Amino acid sequence: MEPDNKAIEETEFFETTLERSRQKLLDLTRRNRLLNFREGVKDIAIIDEMADLVFEDLVSKEIKFSFSTIIILSGSGL
Repeated sequence: MEPDNKAIEETEFFETTLERSRQKLLDLTRRNRLLNFREGVKDIAIIDEMADLVFEDLVSKEIKFSFSTIIILSGSGL
């Protein structure tokens, strides 16, 4: 049994309307802190590690990490 034309049109209308709404909600401006990240005092830089493995350890496995402080000398390239 094939769907009728009205049902197809309603589905296409719904999908188009939903996609337009998604685009309106997507914030691509400079206010979006995920897209326009600037490292600050409260941020932690994890150097030379694989982000997916660190995330898995922290979130999935609930492993606790300890971090050391490093002193960055001006002109050191870090």
